[in-house]
Amino acid sequence: IDYIIGVMDDCQRAYDSSTNGMKGFLGGQPINQVWTSMYSGNVNDFKQYGGWVPFYCQHKVLAGLRDVYLYTDGETSLKAKSLDKNMVDWSVKLVSKLSESTMQDVLGSEHGGMNETLVDAYHIFKNDPDVPAITAKSYLVAAKKYSHQYMINGMSTLNTTFLNGKHANTQVPKYIGFERIYEEDKTMTAYRKAAENFWSDVANNRTVCIGGNSVNEHFLGQDGNAYVDELDGPESCNTNNMLKFSENLFDRTHDAKYVDFYEAAMWNHILSTQDPTTGGYVY
Repeated sequence: IDYIIGVMDDCQRAYDSSTNGMKGFLGGQPINQVWTSMYSGNVNDFKQYGGWVPFYCQHKVLAGLRDVYLYTDGETSLKAKSLDKNMVDWSVKLVSKLSESTMQDVLGSEHGGMNETLVDAYHIFKNDPDVPAITAKSYLVAAKKYSHQYMINGMSTLNTTFLNGKHANTQVPKYIGFERIYEEDKTMTAYRKAAENFWSDVANNRTVCIGGNSVNEHFLGQDGNAYVDELDGPESCNTNNMLKFSENLFDRTHDAKYVDFYEAAMWNHILSTQDPTTGGYVY
């Protein structure tokens, strides 16, 4: 981790003098034109490379930097915090010229939990004496901008058919972000309702006994036979995200149903995916 954070620091500094939207950027895909054009208000390049799921990859970097800050100490932790803040600033400025309708169009592509990492940044920096309050508040505003309103509206009530046929892996991180936004801003009750309704539908109507909920990365209709008939069954990444989601919901509500789900899915799906001797892993 020390080595990786050091190299990432070098990479981020390479963009210090950028004026075309790359300052603060960290990423591994050779498609910088996606970001420079988006910074100017044009999303055509983003749509051209939508299959590369650019925001999904950026979310992973943001989440990794956040976790290094939280789970290490000393110089590495502080450097990760700085890298994270710079990249969060990049994320905010990147979409500042996009209209709400254009932004929502962009969010139709898989974007991981961008809203989660931005609201987490708000939580980390809102009481930091070195960060102006208006800057920290911009992270919460941006988290809302990165929230896919179609998925909030679709789960404003418990709709047991809304998710049918949707790409499952894309959706769970969004709702984790909706829940986190409500935890930081209690006025966002629509986000809370959507998060709770989504969890209820996935856990109660779409989850098989091991804790998984998808086939070929998609939510099914009500035909449970596909779980048996199809080779590519429930993905462990979805279950892992449901564990994160359940933990957040339990922390807020203290409702035992969330930890009951967590326990069953951890034992029956997550732990079963990794060989304890060789480390071999099954997706």
